[in-house]
Amino acid sequence: MRRTMVWMWSVMGVLAVSGTIGPVAGLRADDTEPPPQDAPAMYVVTRGELVLAFEREGRIDSAMRRKVRVDCDAYRGALTVVEVVRRAGPVVTGDVLLRLDTAQLEDHLRAAEESLHDAQRSLDIACGEERIMLDDHAMRLESAQRAKDQADHELAIWEQFNSERMLRAARLSVEGRENSLADQKEELAQLEFMYEGTRLDSDTKEIVLERARRRVRISEEWLEIVRNDTTITREYRHGEQDRRLREDARHRVTELANATVKNRFAHARKELGILSAQRRVRDAEQQVTKLRADLERMVVTAPVDGIITAIDLQPDDTVGNQQVLTEVLDPNDLVVNVSATAEDLRVIGQGSSIVLSVPAFQEIELTGTVRELSTVGVPSGDATHFAAVVGIDGSHHLLRIGLRCIASAEAVITDALLIPVEAVTETDAGTICRILVDGEAVERAIRLGAVGDEMMQVASGLAEGERVLLGEADDEAGE
Repeated sequence: MRRTMVWMWSVMGVLAVSGTIGPVAGLRADDTEPPPQDAPAMYVVTRGELVLAFEREGRIDSAMRRKVRVDCDAYRGALTVVEVVRRAGPVVTGDVLLRLDTAQLEDHLRAAEESLHDAQRSLDIACGEERIMLDDHAMRLESAQRAKDQADHELAIWEQFNSERMLRAARLSVEGRENSLADQKEELAQLEFMYEGTRLDSDTKEIVLERARRRVRISEEWLEIVRNDTTITREYRHGEQDRRLREDARHRVTELANATVKNRFAHARKELGILSAQRRVRDAEQQVTKLRADLERMVVTAPVDGIITAIDLQPDDTVGNQQVLTEVLDPNDLVVNVSATAEDLRVIGQGSSIVLSVPAFQEIELTGTVRELSTVGVPSGDATHFAAVVGIDGSHHLLRIGLRCIASAEAVITDALLIPVEAVTETDAGTICRILVDGEAVERAIRLGAVGDEMMQVASGLAEGERVLLGEADDEAGE
């Protein structure tokens, strides 16, 4: 419940607001007679103090609520309770709370260790293959380099020596055949001249002359052949040899470049294969490490000192991964969790002092301090609520976690322009009140500030000394 206390002093006088059903009239300082009984109740706007009260119900809780759960990183199998060692009460760090079945997890661990062994072997094989591949590609590159160098050397010899030599040799071959034929013809003519006037046996003469003629005929045919060969060499073979040597040199350059690129690509592929194998090894190692850690988690222990909530499990019960099995509470650091409204933010804030009372033990009255006040509200209907945590200062032997507790505080707004709650009407167009102007009621739109149970702060729309009417909007204004 919220309580608002208002004290107002004014040089214009003090106006009393009736607490009964009857109307309350505003009094002037020089009035000698009370207003007529049928005059509308009114209030003279005056400045004063507005006391805002915060009062919320909450529950005593522990500032530390450490959840205890089985948090398996890798194992996703069934978690079966084997033994519940401790069900409730105080614990210290490391106390065994319960044990879970490890048979299936051990099977998973053995399978993961075998996968790790296979992955390591695959990595070793890939590394060995890479060493062999590097040696093989080095030899291929060396061979391609030698072939290129040889082709360049052959082309250089061709350009410097053999190209001209081929043409010159063909030309000299023709010249040699022509000279040889000329010599043979000359010898035949001399023989014919010599044997013309001799008395040698005709058979012998014919044999000598026939041999000379036969040599001339053969030389003529060879000359024709050599001339054809020279033409072929000059017009075809020389150009083909030139193209072949140049193309071979160009091809060797391309082969060397291709071999270099292939070597780089093959090396990159092998590196990717090794990286993949290394990744598989790492994944397998992580899986083994996680499963071994999960195996240790099958013995659930208290993470910190404190008191555990009841563990309602039996042997052979199945629990889920991340399921909360119990909570460890700190009985020496107690807080009260309450929910504050937007209006409550005018009264409390981070570090505000709070008065705490326990209805079950009325003799207990403690103080507290707001430790946490949410900066993000949670909508609830037309209102917004903000979670607040009030730390309890001191202790009492009767305090227990879960007890109902009342948190209260007050804040004072000084020099506030105040009007009663019953003077205000909320409409679709906004907040209005009725003021008395020349004896007539006139509606005035106003803007409110802090709101108490009986009085409200006017932010704008009214001035001190103005008279506002109280009660329903259809009341008539008095003269």
